[in-house]
Amino acid sequence: DSSGNSSSAAALVTVIDTLKPVTIAVDTVLYLDSNGIAGITAPQIGYLSFDNCHISSLSLSDSTFDCNDAGDTMVVVLTAVDSSGNSDSDTSWIAVFDTLSPIVNTQNITVYLDALGNASIISNDVNNTSTDNCSIVSLSLNDSTFDCSDLMKYPLIRSSRLRL
Repeated sequence: DSSGNSSSAAALVTVIDTLKPVTIAVDTVLYLDSNGIAGITAPQIGYLSFDNCHISSLSLSDSTFDCNDAGDTMVVVLTAVDSSGNSDSDTSWIAVFDTLSPIVNTQNITVYLDALGNASIISNDVNNTSTDNCSIVSLSLNDSTFDCSDLMKYPLIRSSRLRL
């Protein structure tokens, strides 16, 4: 006061953060690995998200993809929660691709001409556990029929290529 007297009292001040985080989900392209799996983490697509105080967690609605998702674009929800429990979400488009070629394994075989001088084979005759990270849709041969003229062109040996 004007006489120089003073007094004090304590007051409780409660600080509250009611602002939700700003969640920004980045669209991403994923490539399936040799096991047919691709994964992503929340920080990989939510790195642009921010909060006025602190984001305590980022989570995804889906983070693992497989061969069933190849060729599709998946919608994934990114959710950010701050240290006060405020939350916000954003969506990301995740394109999933299988870019690994199949591994072709063949085996040599011998075919015998029949009484008419003909022989034929099918893909499985020369396939020797060919593999793919997802699944092999079809096997095909560049040549599957043989006859007496093949003895003249190729001295007893003729190759047939397996394609996946």
